[in-house]
Amino acid sequence: MRKLIDEQNEYIQQYINGVIKYMEFATNAPFILNNDKATFVTSVGFRAITHICQMNYIHTRDVDTSHYSMQKAYLYYLEYMEQVSSSNMTTELNHTDAILFVYSKSLVNYSSDKIKTETDKNSIVDNMASISKITETILWWDNNKIIRESLCSKLLCNLCSLSIYLKDDLLCAYIEYGQKRTMNNDEYAEFLACTIKLFREKIKTNSILSVVQWTQNMIEHNSDETNNMTIQKWCRTIM
Repeated sequence: MRKLIDEQNEYIQQYINGVIKYMEFATNAPFILNNDKATFVTSVGFRAITHICQMNYIHTRDVDTSHYSMQKAYLYYLEYMEQVSSSNMTTELNHTDAILFVYSKSLVNYSSDKIKTETDKNSIVDNMASISKITETILWWDNNKIIRESLCSKLLCNLCSLSIYLKDDLLCAYIEYGQKRTMNNDEYAEFLACTIKLFREKIKTNSILSVVQWTQNMIEHNSDETNNMTIQKWCRTIM
């Protein structure tokens, strides 16, 4: 178990570092700064580089290789979209072309005899979907008050690392419900830090609810006083 946790944490750290770097590059890209669909374009790129990271890791089981492929992917994606923008081509028409171009440059072709296999049912590969879903939930694309590239990588890594202890999508459901509250960047960072603390407490005491049980509790919850609570009280109220 310890080995699996260490390997997963290494994968998460490299993946999150890649995501944060991509967000930094995207935020400073001229075509993003002047694009009224910047969030959409950025989110499309995020999903593409995530898929590339996952596929190359599945084939190699090598964290450094998958991380390097992410770096290549976001640079190719941003370069392609910059060219589309400068040539005044319709961006909607070219997102698919951009993704196909990035895949062709960043996905490595491996023969079947070189693909590494893993039989552990609790492997990193099995947790990849949870890790990427948690990350995308945290990025909160619908909130333009969030400075995504400023989110602490340690905070994101700690949240994703909880996935190995959870059997369902409770963490994503909890964060999404928490996002019903209006929060600026600092408040959101506090909310995420509080989320880590509460989930660790629940995991340690083996008192974590299933997502079905938690959802039933939230149906009965009155959210009228949401914005009048402190962030910490709000976190505990919805836990």
